[in-house]
Amino acid sequence: ETSFDLAAALEAVDKTVQAAGRADGHVARREVVFLTDMCRQGWRPSAGGAASAKRRAAELAEKASITVLDVGEGAVENAFYRLSVREGRVRIRSLALGKELLEEDGPDLPFQFLVASGGDPPVRGAATGFRTLESPVVRALRIDGTAPGHPRTAVTLVLHEGLDRIDFRVEALKDDDPLLDVQLAVPLAADSPRLLCDGVLSAAEPGCDWIAPVRAGAVPVGEWVVLNDADHAVLLGSLSPMAGYDEPTPANVSFAHRSVYRRDAERPFKGPARSGRLYWHLFDNDFGTNFAVTQSGRFGFAGTLRAFRDPLSEAEADRAARSLQEAAATQFRRGREDAGPMDFPFGRDLVRLPDDLRLLRLEAMPDRDAYRVAVWNRSDRPRRARLEFPGTRVGRVRRTTATGEAIGAVRAEPEAVPLDLPPHGISFLAMTLVRRDAAPPDLSEGERR
Repeated sequence: ETSFDLAAALEAVDKTVQAAGRADGHVARREVVFLTDMCRQGWRPSAGGAASAKRRAAELAEKASITVLDVGEGAVENAFYRLSVREGRVRIRSLALGKELLEEDGPDLPFQFLVASGGDPPVRGAATGFRTLESPVVRALRIDGTAPGHPRTAVTLVLHEGLDRIDFRVEALKDDDPLLDVQLAVPLAADSPRLLCDGVLSAAEPGCDWIAPVRAGAVPVGEWVVLNDADHAVLLGSLSPMAGYDEPTPANVSFAHRSVYRRDAERPFKGPARSGRLYWHLFDNDFGTNFAVTQSGRFGFAGTLRAFRDPLSEAEADRAARSLQEAAATQFRRGREDAGPMDFPFGRDLVRLPDDLRLLRLEAMPDRDAYRVAVWNRSDRPRRARLEFPGTRVGRVRRTTATGEAIGAVRAEPEAVPLDLPPHGISFLAMTLVRRDAAPPDLSEGERR
């Protein structure tokens, strides 16, 4: 699951490009560009070609070892984290902080499946075995198990050499039992918990900034969740769009369908988080009705975890989450028969922003050299910032509405645009960008002024 045959992938791309040739022999060109900070597995390009890459992969495979933990105890670690199993309980220790990140005596085991139906209390899944994998690149701990309606479950925690993060993958083989709500327990350790959830152009603390739903008790989650404690923070990339906190979320069925609804399942409104226990909603199979919805087959969910020395603000959490999620991006561009290198780099290489600003839109327009840009200030302070466009010359810049209607001109510098953004504000711009060595754009007298 962590291997990737780069030579085979490039050969497949080449065949795809050749297959795009027309009958007259002309080949339609495409440029494939990979933008990466560092590949998750820590791979680096091999200068010796495909044969050298295959030999290197074989050498790494020979050094890998898989150990079945029959006694239920074992550990793997990198420079940042130690994953261990002790007395059947998974533990995660941050070596940099010297702290255990998971509860050691809570009611739910870490990464345990909880299955409920019709408002009944959840039934907890059971672990059936543990395995470790060690190699020069990857170290992993796998938890095999079973749960009601799920003949097989597996959670794999992965450490990459040299990377301060833990990736985890959750897999489940689901049978055809209907009306099952399935949650995954991630009980984090916290003495003074403050839960912060990413939302739609916002972030909020459940039970404080807004009240969680009365019966569902779960909160919507965007790209991340942060649990701040007095002296550290844990960032989780979201596994699903819904999560509960403090205790498992009861199964929710609407009032109109009392045949499967228990009146004693009603609960009062929830306040702020009292603990670090999180419950990710993997399946909500009743959809608030009494329809016997069935989802069967093999399912997979993926997430990531990272610990920080100090509590995180909304802007810091968003920046950290993006650094975990945007390790690599791929851009495809249709080429002309005389196409040369791309005029501009893409993504973060085209626009440089301060850390507390987020690029929401970078859209090429039909007009030559025209772009639409949207920038969001995630912090709770007003910001005067510069959007830098290295290697380009900024031409006309207009402030627009969200739908593109011009509402005013912006005085731009040759390679940057100054902006004033209110707290949590969004600025929409339309501009022209040309290569530094290209002729300057024609400006009207009013635009020059």
